Amino acid sequence: MGQRSSTRCQLFPRNFDLDVINRKTNIGSGRHSQIVNHKRSSRAGAVLLVALLVGSVLLSAAVVPASGAEAGDPSGSPAVGSGGPVLQQDDADASENETPARHANPDEANEDGDGGAVESHLATQLSRRLGDSAVQLEEGEADQARQLLGDDFSSSLAKYAEVADESGNNESAERFRKAQKDQEEYASTVQEYRETYKEYQEAKENGDDQRARELARELNRLAEKTNRTSNELNESFGELGKSTSGNFSQAQNGVNEVQSNISAQQKEVNDAEFERTELAVEAEDDTASFSDPLRLSGSLTTEDDEPIADESVTFQVGEQNYTSTTDEDGDFSLSYRPVAIPQNASNVTVTYLPKGDTLYLGSNATVDLDVEQEDAAVELDDVPEEVAFGEQVAVTGTATIDGEPVRSAPVTLAVDGRRLGTVVTDEKGQFVFEKPLPADVATGERSLTAGSANDSLAVVAEPAEANVTVEPTPTNLTLSASSTEGGEVTVDGHLTLANGTSVDGQTVELQADGKPVGTVQTTVNGTYQGTVALPSDVQGRDQITIAAVYANQGTNLADSRASTGVPLAATGPAEDLLSWDALSQVEKALVLFIPPALITLLVLAYRRWRGGQSGNGSRETSETTPDTDERGNHPTPTDPSGFSIARERLIEGDADGAVEAAYVAARRRIAADFDVSQNGTHWEFYRACQTHDLSDRFDTLQQLTEQYERAAYHRESTAMDRARETIELAVALVPSGDRTSTDGGQTSFTESEVPSDKS
Repeated sequence: MGQRSSTRCQLFPRNFDLDVINRKTNIGSGRHSQIVNHKRSSRAGAVLLVALLVGSVLLSAAVVPASGAEAGDPSGSPAVGSGGPVLQQDDADASENETPARHANPDEANEDGDGGAVESHLATQLSRRLGDSAVQLEEGEADQARQLLGDDFSSSLAKYAEVADESGNNESAERFRKAQKDQEEYASTVQEYRETYKEYQEAKENGDDQRARELARELNRLAEKTNRTSNELNESFGELGKSTSGNFSQAQNGVNEVQSNISAQQKEVNDAEFERTELAVEAEDDTASFSDPLRLSGSLTTEDDEPIADESVTFQVGEQNYTSTTDEDGDFSLSYRPVAIPQNASNVTVTYLPKGDTLYLGSNATVDLDVEQEDAAVELDDVPEEVAFGEQVAVTGTATIDGEPVRSAPVTLAVDGRRLGTVVTDEKGQFVFEKPLPADVATGERSLTAGSANDSLAVVAEPAEANVTVEPTPTNLTLSASSTEGGEVTVDGHLTLANGTSVDGQTVELQADGKPVGTVQTTVNGTYQGTVALPSDVQGRDQITIAAVYANQGTNLADSRASTGVPLAATGPAEDLLSWDALSQVEKALVLFIPPALITLLVLAYRRWRGGQSGNGSRETSETTPDTDERGNHPTPTDPSGFSIARERLIEGDADGAVEAAYVAARRRIAADFDVSQNGTHWEFYRACQTHDLSDRFDTLQQLTEQYERAAYHRESTAMDRARETIELAVALVPSGDRTSTDGGQTSFTESEVPSDKS
């Protein structure tokens, strides 16, 4: 089920033209540009004719098909095609004073239609954001690069995952998640590298060689990390390019360009600060196990074959670090106990790890190896008796083989088969585990185990086991709901613990008068929202009870429930009687014939009646001709702006139209006053204003933008009082001394002028 997004609504196209919007929103401008006083008889005749015409049109409209899409009506519901959501287009011959059609939220328009097209559209969106993020990183904007992979990316990815799940393309959704995580990490590491490089340059300028060398060593570490991550990103981009319709060339090019710059820069640093080394290593035997260590011997020299003599040096062998001392020839020896290396490994890498203040760069060598697997014993030392959701599962223990502590051994802890995490044993073979208990562990007495993370390693262990009681945790569920047109109800709420802690990733069932009508998922902040269709047998009622129920038997969270009464709009039999399908062929023919014929007769009758009144026309004309000024010039009609239109619409009862007109008027003036580009959506315009000094008006613009979005996209109409307040917000954005020229008319209202919500 799609969720309405407050930041992705697209009202205006990229080539946003306020003149076009003005023509669409300029309702009633004719009344401001004409000053003609008709006789009461003429006005009465015109009003009668208009009333009859409107009645004829309404008669036809009452029996047209309920769905424009089904009957070929171009004003039907938005559809999703190969290019994404299709919004209703303006008729080229439509009146300029016509009220703009209500807009569809593109994020909601994705809910129905061609699933393949939606998946393709979302994949294109995600690939474009990855590419834009890479470009921002290349330009030095790491924060902006991460922002492009933030909430909006996650929202689109959640929709993509839902569609991909239906099409069986779950692997692509997981690759998108990995690419998002890796690229965020890559941006952070690149930013850290750049900041460290600036510190390195400052140390060099200040003559602090020791500090410069330490920073150069850190730069090496960061450069290696960026290189690993960039390789993983390129792998993800390649796979996504094969499995989706997205184009990842921009993302690949951006990442590769950044990495190329880092590699070239780091080579300069290394050449300036360090001397390269060479490592030679050989093994006494090819076979090794924990109980029968592998004896290694070797030599460490510079690139010029000078021994690194009498030095305490550190080597990484496989997954473990060892310290040895070189002799006068640079020779050393050590014993390696395989633990976390795969049992089927055919070799092991030995790496020289120079200290931070030395002049040397690291080097490595590889030796052949045949691993024999051994079993370790795990003993639990401290286990909690009771634990509840969110509480720390604190466990300590020891791993040994024949009484010998096993260091660097990965140990995985699980409760009732649910893995909570993995820790590594220290020099004494001990481990300390502490992770919060997740929700998806059922209540009651459960088994807690600690054992091997991987049964294919050089050292494995049968899990040690203990019992722990999982206590239930009370929850609190809130709910608000309102009915919409078309027999639907919108809901939102919040799932929390008794102490107010939000609970995410949980399924909440929605019910209408006790009948299940759908489910929603809580987000990272514990909130949920959605729209559900009501069953046909409850749509004719005046009111129904909507309930939200949390009752997940597989968790340690207690059940909770919330409900509320929702009034429904009158629907059902009366509409069915007027539906097109309910009419016979003869009735349909009469409906199509009568309105045009009646209109023709009324027009002819009106013209004949007007002809009979022409005898007094000359005097009436002179009485109704607009006055001229002393210079003989006729008054020039005034072109009212959005504030006048907003006021007029509000008086006419069109609250949404009033808010839209007020927003457009305020936006035009802000764009002119602060030289802000008028291109983009309402939120893009708002963000563009962030770079300009609006001082105390910036918060007002944010409130106005939010109210405009509700009016333009929300299924419910804006309340009259809220519309009046929104227009006042818009007026407040314009300097008081300039409102006359901007407004062109009155902007305040009396209570009698504005219809109330009750009316």
